[in-house]
Amino acid sequence: WLPWFYYAIADHRTMFLFYVAPMLPFMILALTLAAGLLIGPADAEPMRRIIGASLSGAFLLVTLINFWWLYPVIAAEIIPYDDWHRRMLLDRWI
Repeated sequence: WLPWFYYAIADHRTMFLFYVAPMLPFMILALTLAAGLLIGPADAEPMRRIIGASLSGAFLLVTLINFWWLYPVIAAEIIPYDDWHRRMLLDRWI
Protein backbone atom coordinates (compact mmCIF):
# COMPACT_ATOMS: atom_id res chain seq x y z
CA TRP A 1 0.00 0.00 0.00
CA LEU A 2 2.78 2.43 0.76
CA PRO A 3 3.88 3.05 -2.85
CA TRP A 4 0.24 3.49 -3.86
CA PHE A 5 -0.39 6.05 -1.12
CA TYR A 6 2.92 7.80 -1.74
CA TYR A 7 2.09 8.62 -5.36
CA ALA A 8 -1.47 9.55 -4.47
CA ILE A 9 -0.39 12.04 -1.80
CA ALA A 10 2.99 13.31 -3.00
CA ASP A 11 2.03 13.88 -6.63
CA HIS A 12 -1.56 15.00 -5.89
CA ARG A 13 -2.85 12.71 -8.57
CA THR A 14 -5.98 10.64 -8.83
CA MET A 15 -5.53 6.99 -7.98
CA PHE A 16 -8.13 4.63 -9.37
CA LEU A 17 -9.34 1.44 -7.74
CA PHE A 18 -7.93 -0.84 -10.44
CA TYR A 19 -4.41 0.14 -9.38
CA VAL A 20 -5.02 -1.81 -6.16
CA ALA A 21 -6.13 -5.01 -7.95
CA PRO A 22 -2.71 -6.78 -7.76
CA MET A 23 -2.60 -6.54 -3.97
CA LEU A 24 -6.26 -7.50 -3.41
CA PRO A 25 -5.70 -11.28 -2.93
CA PHE A 26 -2.96 -10.61 -0.39
CA MET A 27 -5.12 -8.08 1.46
CA ILE A 28 -7.95 -10.63 1.69
CA LEU A 29 -5.55 -13.26 3.02
CA ALA A 30 -4.15 -10.80 5.58
CA LEU A 31 -7.64 -9.85 6.79
CA THR A 32 -8.65 -13.52 7.03
CA LEU A 33 -5.54 -14.38 9.00
CA ALA A 34 -6.08 -11.38 11.31
CA ALA A 35 -9.69 -12.46 11.93
CA GLY A 36 -8.44 -15.97 12.74
CA LEU A 37 -5.94 -14.58 15.23
CA LEU A 38 -8.62 -12.36 16.75
CA ILE A 39 -11.04 -15.26 17.21
CA GLY A 40 -8.32 -17.51 18.56
CA PRO A 41 -7.67 -21.25 18.41
CA ALA A 42 -10.41 -23.83 18.93
CA ASP A 43 -9.27 -24.53 22.50
CA ALA A 44 -9.28 -20.86 23.57
CA GLU A 45 -11.64 -19.50 26.21
CA PRO A 46 -15.24 -19.33 24.98
CA MET A 47 -15.53 -15.64 25.93
CA ARG A 48 -12.46 -14.77 23.85
CA ARG A 49 -13.90 -16.63 20.87
CA ILE A 50 -17.28 -14.92 21.27
CA ILE A 51 -15.72 -11.45 21.48
CA GLY A 52 -13.32 -12.17 18.61
CA ALA A 53 -16.10 -13.53 16.40
CA SER A 54 -18.29 -10.54 17.27
CA LEU A 55 -15.56 -8.06 16.37
CA SER A 56 -14.73 -9.91 13.16
CA GLY A 57 -18.42 -10.06 12.23
CA ALA A 58 -18.89 -6.37 13.02
CA PHE A 59 -15.93 -5.48 10.80
CA LEU A 60 -17.36 -7.59 7.98
CA LEU A 61 -20.79 -6.00 8.39
CA VAL A 62 -19.36 -2.45 8.32
CA THR A 63 -17.33 -3.38 5.22
CA LEU A 64 -20.42 -4.70 3.43
CA ILE A 65 -22.47 -1.62 4.36
CA ASN A 66 -19.68 0.65 3.11
CA PHE A 67 -19.52 -1.24 -0.18
CA TRP A 68 -23.30 -1.03 -0.54
CA TRP A 69 -23.18 2.73 0.12
CA LEU A 70 -20.38 3.38 -2.38
CA TYR A 71 -21.52 0.89 -5.05
CA PRO A 72 -23.30 3.47 -7.27
CA VAL A 73 -20.09 5.49 -7.50
CA ILE A 74 -17.83 2.46 -8.00
CA ALA A 75 -20.14 1.02 -10.67
CA ALA A 76 -20.46 4.41 -12.41
CA GLU A 77 -24.23 4.43 -12.10
CA ILE A 78 -26.11 7.63 -12.81
CA ILE A 79 -27.32 9.09 -9.53
CA PRO A 80 -28.55 12.56 -8.53
CA TYR A 81 -25.85 15.10 -7.70
CA ASP A 82 -26.90 15.33 -4.03
CA ASP A 83 -26.55 11.56 -3.61
CA TRP A 84 -23.16 11.63 -5.31
CA HIS A 85 -21.97 14.54 -3.16
CA ARG A 86 -22.98 12.70 0.05
CA ARG A 87 -20.78 9.78 -0.98
CA MET A 88 -17.65 11.92 -1.41
CA LEU A 89 -15.77 11.60 1.86
CA LEU A 90 -13.40 14.51 1.36
CA ASP A 91 -14.09 17.85 -0.32
CA ARG A 92 -10.63 17.57 -1.88
CA TRP A 93 -11.90 14.69 -4.04
CA ILE A 94 -14.34 16.92 -5.90
